[in-house]
Amino acid sequence: MNLVANNESVPNTKFRNITTGNEPIQEFEFKAGDLRVLAIKIPNGQLILLGGYKNRQDKDLSRFRSLKKQYLESLSRKNTKK
Repeated sequence: MNLVANNESVPNTKFRNITTGNEPIQEFEFKAGDLRVLAIKIPNGQLILLGGYKNRQDKDLSRFRSLKKQYLESLSRKNTKK
């Protein structure tokens, strides 16, 4: 996590792309011991949506994808109102 915070390269064993299928928005997982941080790729960076522990990984991944969907829908509504 310190490498990410300091904008340094992270080994593939600690950072991986977890995007499924043909999703246009990339999903990433950062690992440090049992801690997991889930993020999406957005213009000019990444947005962290959820953090959790390995023993809750499946539940956290479902929640993460739900938060991602809500975030993208809010952007869509915001752009529609302009």
